[in-house]
Amino acid sequence: MMIKFDFLKTILVVLLSISFHLSLSAQCNRMSDSLELVKLYNSLDGPNWTNKTNWLVPGKSIDTWYGIKINSNGCVASIDIYNNELKGIIPNFNNLSNLRRLNLGYNRLTDSIPNFNLPLLDTLYLNGNNLTGTIPNFNLPSLKMLTLQKNALSGNILNFDKVPSLQHLD
Repeated sequence: MMIKFDFLKTILVVLLSISFHLSLSAQCNRMSDSLELVKLYNSLDGPNWTNKTNWLVPGKSIDTWYGIKINSNGCVASIDIYNNELKGIIPNFNNLSNLRRLNLGYNRLTDSIPNFNLPLLDTLYLNGNNLTGTIPNFNLPSLKMLTLQKNALSGNILNFDKVPSLQHLD
C-alpha cells in the first residue's frame, strides 16, 4: 500500500511541477524532463541531500528546484548539484535532450559512468566521486569540458572521434 501511495505521490508531484506557462518545442518535452529529474532524485538518495530545496514539492515548477536551470522553452538545460551528498548509481539521462551542463562533482556516486547520449551536452563534471570501471566511448558531439579526476576509473581513454568539440579533459 505504501509503495502505491509513493508512486501516486511522485506522479502527482511531477504533474504539479509543470507550470501553467508550459512551453513546448518539437525537441522539448517538459513532462519527460520532469520524470527524468524525479528518476535522478530517487536514484541518488534525494531525501538525504544537503540541499533539496523545492524538489518534489507540490506546486513548485522544476525551474525552482535546487541546481536546475531551464532554457527559454522551459526544458532542463543544466543540472548543477555539486557537493550535495548525492549517493548511488548515476541514472542515464538520455531523455534530457536539451541538457547542456551536468555537474554531479564531489558527491558519493558509485559504479560506472553511463554512456550518455545527450547531443547538446557541452560540460560534464563527475569529479570527486567513487566512480569505477572504464570511461564510456561517449557520443557527445557538443562536449567541450570533461572532468573525471578523483575517481577510481580504469581502462583506456575515450575515443576522441566521438567528442570532436572536446577542449578540456581532466
